[in-house]
Amino acid sequence: MDERYLFICVAIRGLESWYLADSAAINQLFPMAGYVAPVETATLNPKQELTQLWQDQYGSNAAFNKIGLAQTMALLFDPEQGRQRSASFDYFWTRITAAIKS
Repeated sequence: MDERYLFICVAIRGLESWYLADSAAINQLFPMAGYVAPVETATLNPKQELTQLWQDQYGSNAAFNKIGLAQTMALLFDPEQGRQRSASFDYFWTRITAAIKS
């Protein structure tokens, strides 16, 4: 973590739908899933979708670990992939990268 110089905290309902926009990251995290992102992840119920993926991977009695998921997805998530399947993430990423360049 020492090499990071910027931390962003986004307060948005359904933030997890951004995670679901990157099929490759989801499939790394949940290898048994065979997950394919829809055209737009805003159409999903992200908590329900991720809980189901979690339970399919770790067993139906396994509690969904939202913090653990976020920590792992931070390492796996590819913003360019996310932009293709989430209009809200694309909006966010466009604005944040423009602000950083300023």
